[in-house]
Amino acid sequence: MTDGTLVDTTWLHRRLGGDVIVLDATVDRHTGPDGATVFVSGLALHTERRIPGAHFADLITGFSDPTAPFPFARPSTARIQEYARDLGIGEDSTGVVYDRLTGAWAARVWWVLRSAGITNVRVLNGGLTAWQAAGLSVTDGRAPAPARETSWPARPARASSASSA
Repeated sequence: MTDGTLVDTTWLHRRLGGDVIVLDATVDRHTGPDGATVFVSGLALHTERRIPGAHFADLITGFSDPTAPFPFARPSTARIQEYARDLGIGEDSTGVVYDRLTGAWAARVWWVLRSAGITNVRVLNGGLTAWQAAGLSVTDGRAPAPARETSWPARPARASSASSA
């Protein structure tokens, strides 16, 4: 499937190595000394097991504002666009985001990208769990850094207009 927000493992597997940019949006969590849940970068989990060619999309510092008084605050549009370019996302590329859990982190990155005008992005239905259940290979370590994309001017998404009653 290609017209919706979700793509399946078969669709992604057929396109690996092409112009699809695969992003792993995994976030890890721990229990702090006070018993509270603490969210941390999922980079260690990413390097332990990932879809071949996937790049780590850091939701803690890359697609969130780490200076905000609360976690996962949306960064500025300029910051989102810069980080997307660092991950190799360009005007003609298709981004596919996944995570290790229920897809909430992948959906968050999808929303953040779309809010910054980067609309050719999808979520892998079922994430890494579905990928492995389909018998597809995984790898470890980090993929070589993608070439930074510089050829397009991302635009913020248009605000929806409220209709009058």
